[in-house]
Amino acid sequence: MGFKIIENRVRYYLVIWTVFFLIAIGFGYQSVTRYDPAQSSFIDDTKIYSEIVLSGTKGITLDHRSTRVLVPFLARSVYSVVEGNIGLWNPVQFSLLFVASFFCASIVLMMISICKLLFEDERIGIVAGLIFYANFSIPNLYLSGLVDSAEAFFLLCIIYALLHQKLTLLPIIAILGALSKETFLPVGSLIIGIWWLYESFIDRKINYKNLFHIIFFVLISSVVVIALKSYALDKLTLLVEFSEGMRTSLSFSFDRILVALRRFSYAYIWLLPLSLFRINLLPRPWLISAVLASIMIFLMGWWIGASGAAISRYMFNMLGPLLSISIAILILDTKLKTKEL
Repeated sequence: MGFKIIENRVRYYLVIWTVFFLIAIGFGYQSVTRYDPAQSSFIDDTKIYSEIVLSGTKGITLDHRSTRVLVPFLARSVYSVVEGNIGLWNPVQFSLLFVASFFCASIVLMMISICKLLFEDERIGIVAGLIFYANFSIPNLYLSGLVDSAEAFFLLCIIYALLHQKLTLLPIIAILGALSKETFLPVGSLIIGIWWLYESFIDRKINYKNLFHIIFFVLISSVVVIALKSYALDKLTLLVEFSEGMRTSLSFSFDRILVALRRFSYAYIWLLPLSLFRINLLPRPWLISAVLASIMIFLMGWWIGASGAAISRYMFNMLGPLLSISIAILILDTKLKTKEL
């Protein structure tokens, strides 16, 4: 009887994942047939990832974005299968879309699991997934040849591990997250650190075992990032040197600030206001770490000279699932209390 229940649950989650995977493929269809994101000046990162899909390690260059290798190398495996077999579709962009869709569907599945744990209601996770997909960032960025879907997934995996008290998963998450994008290191480390500090304050004692997991997470992800950057630059490159190399000189005129604010608002103009009505129902350490991580991302983005759209994207990777869940609770008009974990 127990195996039958497990089998039904696996089938249930597999169906949901497949539906959201196919929706993501549909959302990204334009990048496969109607235009080539690699030729767009607005998301020029895609050109770098496309080169890795085609050339493998030869595509890793001095550009700091070329060390975001997880998605391009997974896409390279897909490319080896589909090349010459999908008609007029762009095989490189289809491969990147396939992998991004995989991670987007997995994000939804993770949200469903988190909502089941917190509220014992999987409907919230499903609705949250639809809201997440409806955001500007998904079809225009995640599914247009970029790698942010992977970072967003592994950041959500951190939340899953913390909520379930499965900190032994953190080393695996650290490796895969750092392989997906270098920004995973500071953002993920801050989330775990704030969560630990909050729990230590509430419990009035220091959990040294969890502290060890946090230090191990930071060390592993740092080693991965340093190894990738050192390989790309052909010399040992520490984190401080690498961050200095990311800086660009931008003039901050009034017009540029207005453009940055406009591009920043694309993802949040409706997402943020609607989420505020039920945001208090989500775990406090998640909210506190999200706020502080957002501040850190903004300061980091300002320091390196990132555009408003880029800062918005970095924040959405961490905030998107959280805010989507809050709006899902509002839409379902569900009066809930967070379970004691």
